[in-house]
Amino acid sequence: MDSGKTQTNTASIYKDKNGVIHVVLFEGAKMDYYDALDHYLVIKNLSGNEPVLKLIDSRADWSIQAKARRFLAGKEVKEKTIARAVVQYSTIKSVLLNFFNEMNKPEVPTKIFTDYDEAYAWLMKMKEQFRSK
Repeated sequence: MDSGKTQTNTASIYKDKNGVIHVVLFEGAKMDYYDALDHYLVIKNLSGNEPVLKLIDSRADWSIQAKARRFLAGKEVKEKTIARAVVQYSTIKSVLLNFFNEMNKPEVPTKIFTDYDEAYAWLMKMKEQFRSK
């Protein structure tokens, strides 16, 4: 059950009954700054401008421009993100990205998965931790 899907140029975005924002990137998507801004505004609207859990399905072959990446890593987006789970196809890529995250200690808890259900379960744990603060 979800609150209705919003389609952008690069993804399908929706909020489920547990308040998790799902971002499913489209095959062949080429995200620029305006696409990233569009995602931010859709998520802001779906969340009521409250911090949220994000599950990003990036198993498609897609790309992102540097300006868009900087925007999505910026303060505005971080302040509205409790935790971020990213689903990838490649186990090797997931291991490397998790290692990179551990070394760089991102401000927003972020973990890479190859299994959607495991990613979702991790987000539910993060939700409980956030509530207990």
